[in-house]
Amino acid sequence: MRLTTYHITKDIKEFAKKEQLKFLFNVPYKSDFNGIELIFHLIKNNIYKEIQKNMKEMTKKIIFYIDDENTNKNVIKAYLQIYEKFIEFFEKKL
Repeated sequence: MRLTTYHITKDIKEFAKKEQLKFLFNVPYKSDFNGIELIFHLIKNNIYKEIQKNMKEMTKKIIFYIDDENTNKNVIKAYLQIYEKFIEFFEKKL
């Protein structure tokens, strides 16, 4: 197996020799043998499931608020206030 210089520098080789360490390399391009890949896979799956669960809950809440009569009144009131400010702004410009 060939390793490029950024994998093992002279300093690392010297340190390993001094500490009597041996290099143990993983099989290249085999994520099945790479433990961190398995951990990341599990974490990503759990995060994805949590996002899906939260999205369903959020959708239910949004639908509730959209269907809520008081919310609709407040949205319309806020929209009208913004619209009035918009008109005032452009009347001053003209």
